[in-house]
Amino acid sequence: EFSDDKDLQKRAVLEFSGKEPKKFMELYEDAHRSTKALVKKAIKAGIMKETGNVVTWEKEVIGGSELQWIEYFAKDPIKLKALEKAVKEFK
Repeated sequence: EFSDDKDLQKRAVLEFSGKEPKKFMELYEDAHRSTKALVKKAIKAGIMKETGNVVTWEKEVIGGSELQWIEYFAKDPIKLKALEKAVKEFK
């Protein structure tokens, strides 16, 4: 669940990092975490659709895994920028 409340976000990060420090560091050091988070936000906002494991955007298949999402947007940075804009405008 995503929230714009900065205090809530900070508490959630501190709680998670305290309970799962190894997992937290894996996620923190993930070079692709921003793309993964962006896709998850787009799904939650209804900008993208998730059917089973497959994510689509405007009838185009993005992929069925986080790795495929990353590969899709790495090949087309213009679409990544367009998705960033769509998510930002949704708020």
